[in-house]
Amino acid sequence: MNAWINTILRWSATGILISLTGCSTLPPYERPVDPDGDLSRAALQTPSVPVHLGSAQTVVPGAVPDAWWESFQSPKLNDLVDKVLEANPTLDAARAALDESEYLYKAQAGFFRDPQIAVGTGASRQRVNNAFSGVVGEPRTFNLYNASVGLLYDPDLSGVNRKRLAALAAQTDHARFQLAGIQLDLITRAVQTAFLQAQYARQVEIFEHVVDLNEESLKLVRKQKDLGIVGAAEVIAAQNRLEQSRLRIPALRQHLSQATHELAVLCGESPNSEQPAFALEDFSLPENLPLQVPSDLVRTRPDIQAAEALLRASHAEYGAAVANQYPQLVLSADIGAQAISSGNLFDSGSLVWGLAGQISKPLFSRGLKAQAEAARSSFESSGALYQQTVLQGLQQVVDALQSLGYSTQELRAVAAALQNEQDNLALVECRLSAGQADRLALITSRQNVYGAEFALSTAQAKRLVVTAAYYQALGGAPLEAVVVASVEKSE
Repeated sequence: MNAWINTILRWSATGILISLTGCSTLPPYERPVDPDGDLSRAALQTPSVPVHLGSAQTVVPGAVPDAWWESFQSPKLNDLVDKVLEANPTLDAARAALDESEYLYKAQAGFFRDPQIAVGTGASRQRVNNAFSGVVGEPRTFNLYNASVGLLYDPDLSGVNRKRLAALAAQTDHARFQLAGIQLDLITRAVQTAFLQAQYARQVEIFEHVVDLNEESLKLVRKQKDLGIVGAAEVIAAQNRLEQSRLRIPALRQHLSQATHELAVLCGESPNSEQPAFALEDFSLPENLPLQVPSDLVRTRPDIQAAEALLRASHAEYGAAVANQYPQLVLSADIGAQAISSGNLFDSGSLVWGLAGQISKPLFSRGLKAQAEAARSSFESSGALYQQTVLQGLQQVVDALQSLGYSTQELRAVAAALQNEQDNLALVECRLSAGQADRLALITSRQNVYGAEFALSTAQAKRLVVTAAYYQALGGAPLEAVVVASVEKSE
């Protein structure tokens, strides 16, 4: 009888294994093709020679430096970024989320890959009615002691556990690239906010000078009115110019305060805490700006890497849903001892053991098939989202590169206008010395110079902000090491 049972079990297991080898599973995950073909020609042209944006900057093929913010040559800015990376709460939350993902992966890897071994011991007191077994006699009451070691192992014939682990590994990589993206965004925000703070500080200073000039102009106009040279309309106009210049200062100071408060919050501090005061003179434009081919861009931008991690996770989930329809094998073993007294628990006669193996395969389940189709749709959706993320990344690089060119033209025009106003001021000062101009003409010319300096400060800050945005569009520091680690983990 036992021989027949063993023969049937062997033939059944052999048949199921043969059916497993004939099942078609999903092909291994393949990384999407890098966009170096038509996409690169249509979306991003990489120059083979340097492209000059002006006397200060040149775009050259190359990779983004690890600490790209140091290219602005401001020690205070470097210290600010260090504080953000060290104390920003959003970064702390992202790091904790990554730790959670890594520990979840390790936990599931332990459950799926390793045999589960459990040790147990216990004692119970039981009362048995002999009539239940057909024996006449008084009920018996006794103690029962037991100790056991159990083993449970899933050899994962269908590969469903391996696919689920690959999905968890990809989700861990997604959390890692999310952290990199948050870090890049916070660094860029801190750098750009420092530029804006310097802009507003300079513009407040400019308008304070303008107010002083308008006050002097109003006094002169009032004296001219007293002498009968001008009428009341000129006094009203001068008073209006003074009030309009005064009106600009509170708004600029508010922007300055908001920028300072944002810097404090980015550093994980109270908005009212003291922060460094930046000036436009603290920064220098990077002389060389890198430009990468699209395939390199895809491997450095955290958002594209995160999208690919989700694509890999969807592929693995799809594979797990398909593999879940195949036979599953579970092996278990138990060994232990039972005795009615603790002293006899480890005697040779108290030994008990058991071996078990179970193979199961769903014969009919529309739910599993629908689940696999849903996973396939999710995989296709992730593929489309990945493609869209790549296109948006390329668009941002192109837009940032064009913004550099436009800001260069704007900066040149504003600088030329300032030079013209300064030249005109010099002429007015000469005419004033020769008695050919009055004090009001000099004040007006100086106001024009301050107006041009105001526009220049805006253009300078914009050029700095656009440069930082360009670094951000390129993805910041390269993440090649992270990519290698993620691929190895998934396999």
